[in-house]
Amino acid sequence: MQKIVIRIDDLGRDEEKSRKVLEMFLRHSLPVFCQVVPAWLTRGFISHFIALRNDCPRLMIINQHGFSHQSHNNGDERSYEFGPARTYTEQYQDILRGKEILEETFADAFWPFFTAPHDRYDQNTVLCLERLRYIGLFGPHIGPVTPASAATLQHIPCVDGSSRKQGRRVALSCAELQERMTSSPLALSGLVFHPLEFSSLEQIEQVAFLLDHMRREGTMQLLDCSYFMKAL
Repeated sequence: MQKIVIRIDDLGRDEEKSRKVLEMFLRHSLPVFCQVVPAWLTRGFISHFIALRNDCPRLMIINQHGFSHQSHNNGDERSYEFGPARTYTEQYQDILRGKEILEETFADAFWPFFTAPHDRYDQNTVLCLERLRYIGLFGPHIGPVTPASAATLQHIPCVDGSSRKQGRRVALSCAELQERMTSSPLALSGLVFHPLEFSSLEQIEQVAFLLDHMRREGTMQLLDCSYFMKAL
């Protein structure tokens, strides 16, 4: 059975679709790993998250999604916030600042998993995360990352819940999402959603229903943070 982590990206701002994704997923008792950009945090998002989590603390945790989601790539490279254009020290300072903000704001709701914006990072990012005692890292990477440097950092590959259509990224339909998940060879993976890529509130509800249905049928196991507690 596939083990799935539901990863909700690009959170921190007070946006209607972000609110609805969290509300509807939780209505179906789906555990969500919330990837929050520290520099984006607003009072509205913080209060909404805390109110939701008070009702279901085991189903919601905060992870760190970079620091500002600002691109630092050179020339024609694919966008990244953490990559070869930035030094170890620059990356470390941003990761540390973001971690401190999330720890202070969310206390034990914050868990030390990291998602680099655009799913791009390099060897220095991994070294910074290990030094700061992170548990896990979602997504692929830029360039080689030696196994020895990632000995204590669990790398979790991810499946994208969207695709590019007519020049922009949009959330997959339920049929497309089910096909992508069932065809994935990964035994453990993150399933990535970006709230603004959903076309409507109805589509969010349909996706939440599908994930709940697949779980109940035994097609997949949805993980909450307790699965990773052994890494602490």
